[in-house]
Amino acid sequence: MPLEYDAYKRVPAPGKDTKAELLAYGQSVFDGLEKWWKETGASRDYSEPARVYYGNLDMREYLERTTWHSGQHTRQLMMVLEMMGIAPDQPLGAETFGGLPMPVKVWDDERPEGEAAGGATGSPNEF
Repeated sequence: MPLEYDAYKRVPAPGKDTKAELLAYGQSVFDGLEKWWKETGASRDYSEPARVYYGNLDMREYLERTTWHSGQHTRQLMMVLEMMGIAPDQPLGAETFGGLPMPVKVWDDERPEGEAAGGATGSPNEF
């Protein structure tokens, strides 16, 4: 099945947007990936073309992009929490993304280096 742009427009159904439902959804995604890896993923040919809407990639490139892209959004959520004065629970550090081509900045228009939330000094991230 090809990846189409509209796949990103999905939102939780009404009543399926509680913390418990979101955690259950995340667990189901994790379980599905684990099952896929055991049954198919470990032996797959990753040089095969990926059927995606944004260019000609092989499966390795597609999985790498998907991984760092979701990692980038996680970094953005952590920064938003920090800007609100909320310390992220179990924040992800740079080591989590080792080997991935992560963007240097969390946002393209990120505040200047050294300016943390609330105007304090020091970098809000280790990225």
